[in-house]
Amino acid sequence: GEVGGETRRPRLNSAKDSVEDLAQLLSKVFKDGHKVWRRHKRPPEIKAITARIEEVVESSHVLTEASAELLRAIKELLSAAKDLDAKISADPSKLSPGEQWAKFESAMLSKYEEFAGLMRAAGYHVPQVRNFKLSRSLFHATNALGVVYMAEHWWTSRDLLLISGCCTLSAWIMEALKMSSDGFKRVMFQLLGSISRDGEQHNINSATWYMSAMLILALGFPKIASCIGTLSLGIGDPAAALVGSKFGSIRIFGKKTLEGTTAFFLSSCIASMLYVKLHYALPMQQVIILAGAGSLVGAISELYCTWIDDNLFVPIMSAVAVLGAIQWLGIDIDV
Repeated sequence: GEVGGETRRPRLNSAKDSVEDLAQLLSKVFKDGHKVWRRHKRPPEIKAITARIEEVVESSHVLTEASAELLRAIKELLSAAKDLDAKISADPSKLSPGEQWAKFESAMLSKYEEFAGLMRAAGYHVPQVRNFKLSRSLFHATNALGVVYMAEHWWTSRDLLLISGCCTLSAWIMEALKMSSDGFKRVMFQLLGSISRDGEQHNINSATWYMSAMLILALGFPKIASCIGTLSLGIGDPAAALVGSKFGSIRIFGKKTLEGTTAFFLSSCIASMLYVKLHYALPMQQVIILAGAGSLVGAISELYCTWIDDNLFVPIMSAVAVLGAIQWLGIDIDV
């Protein structure tokens, strides 16, 4: 089976083997759940998943070798799974298979994200769960559109530098507080849970990298390049996540799909063309070249970006491409 078939007994060679095996199972359940529901109209196998987590919790290797924090996270997964199983078992006819999947993700995903973050911090291999989050994607898109609008209609280049500098400093201060205070971390992710990515509780937040990218753009690039770079990430990345997670089937690099990458390029290119056309008196051919260069390089950067956060890398590389296109075309643009 696509999910149920993954509930084999964990390897018990070490705590590392056991928890990595558990992470592999749970990440597959979260990523493949909607496909199983669409194809087979089958609910999640909560009892089997609960039994699997319980095996890991009771494993002698895990009890003796895993850190207290990691063991606590696994026990919280088990508790959430048991509570959910009890609620559904009480009257399974009340919930359709699709509703059971929704309940499963609502109850378990945040617990898995904490578990996965602790594993990454300990150096374990954890598959990334990049289920499409509408709230996160809307935040990305509206933020990018808002920044571009303000940059063109309200802020001077000096304003951009000052605002991005203050935001970046604040973001890194919050990172320091998050790493030094469990209480601050808890409150922070209670407030930002709907727009956060799995593992960010224990790693640098993507918003911090995004703020850092905005500062670099304000420091080193003309406004048009900075804005296209911002749109490349803010519009292209959510489009890639939506299309790739729901419809992606042709893998081209790792878990990235041709459908997702194409959606990134097209959505980013259309948004960038509209932006340039509305704010700069340039021939249509030049508009297409500038938007296309930024979007193409942004899409390629997002596709192959594995060694650094894409929220830092993508907008900067996109802006570099636009700057190169400006110089190649010989356009004189007032920054």
